[in-house]
Formats: sequence, structure tokens, C-alpha cells
Amino acid sequence: MKKLAISILVIGLLFSITSLGFSQKELQFNRAEEIFIEIEETEDKILIVDKIIGDRHVKYWQHVVSDVLVKNDSILLNIDPETGDILEYERSWTDIKFDIRFSEDIKFVVNDYLMKISS
Repeated sequence: MKKLAISILVIGLLFSITSLGFSQKELQFNRAEEIFIEIEETEDKILIVDKIIGDRHVKYWQHVVSDVLVKNDSILLNIDPETGDILEYERSWTDIKFDIRFSEDIKFVVNDYLMKISS
């Protein structure tokens, strides 16, 4: 009876591990889909790099509002060109809801860079 209980426990554990593997792949697919939707819905971006570098397909966007580059705002996406898996995703973005060319709350520095001013 003890061997039967151990066998059932081992089978249950193996089944759980196998099921977990499938759900991990599902989670990875869902996360990739979320990332692509997030990038697509992001406004005021300009694609700067879109090429294969080494063993990665690299895409890099910069944030530009009213023809002004927002310093330190970017999206970096590295994809495995063979499998399409996302290898790296970094997003640093500030939501700007107004035309910055006519704002008195913003200080400009060298050549169209926007500095964020803390209040």
C-alpha cells in the first residue's frame, strides 16, 4: 500500500511538472503578445534601429514629441530571428499629453533635448 501511495504521488508530481511546462510556454506567448500590443499603442515613437545584430533582431525606438527628442525615453526590443522569441525588452517612457513647444514648465537644453524638471 505504501508503494502504491508513493507511485501515485510521483505520477501526480510528474503530471504537475509537465502541466507547468505548458503553462510557462503559454505565459511566454501571452507576455510577448502584450509587449507587441504595448509597443504598437505607444505614440510619438520613431524607429531608429531595425536590423540583425549578431544573433539578435534589434528594434530600438526613441520618443519624439513635437519634433523634440525626449532624452532617456526609448524602447529596446531584442528578438531571436530564428524562433521569434523575445530575448530582451526594455521600456523607459514618459507620457506627455501636451505640445511641449509652447510650455513654460519645460526647460530646453542643447539641440532639442527635453529635460524633465522635478516639482
